[in-house]
Amino acid sequence: MVKVAITPKAQKELNRITPTLRVTVVRKINDLRNRPNVSEIKRLKGGRWGDAYRRRAGDYRIIFQWVGGEIWVVKIGDRKDVYE
Repeated sequence: MVKVAITPKAQKELNRITPTLRVTVVRKINDLRNRPNVSEIKRLKGGRWGDAYRRRAGDYRIIFQWVGGEIWVVKIGDRKDVYE
């Protein structure tokens, strides 16, 4: 089992989304804890996201990084503007 931490900024973003969607996003984050190599994970290319990954949760994306064997969720947002 891998330790997953959520940054304060990502926690604020999580608190802003609707309760129904929040359940889905939290479920996807917990899946990272139990199975970090799931098929919905893609490595982000270039720019400021050079060493980050993303996971789909409906129309939302969970942006995370591997830091010393731990997963740090750094951003959660709608797919249309999460990468900005």
